[in-house]
Amino acid sequence: MSLDATLRLLTKASGLTGGDQLAALARAFGVPAGALLSELATTLDPARTRGEHDLLAAYRALNTRQQGALLEVARGMAGHARRKR
Repeated sequence: MSLDATLRLLTKASGLTGGDQLAALARAFGVPAGALLSELATTLDPARTRGEHDLLAAYRALNTRQQGALLEVARGMAGHARRKR
């Protein structure tokens, strides 16, 4: 059984709400509850286009050096586009 299915069954059996479960997990990991949702929230941000979601996912797959290089290229391209207007 998958982890999410197991958690759903345990939550239902114990009578916990989703918020109660989230709070319990946050306490167990020693983090704020929002930290458990932050990745999901940024991934599902409806204000982002599909391309922005894809770009963010690709960026996160890079190592720190590659991320820095990509940011330099992107900033250079953005500056060039502004100068052309």
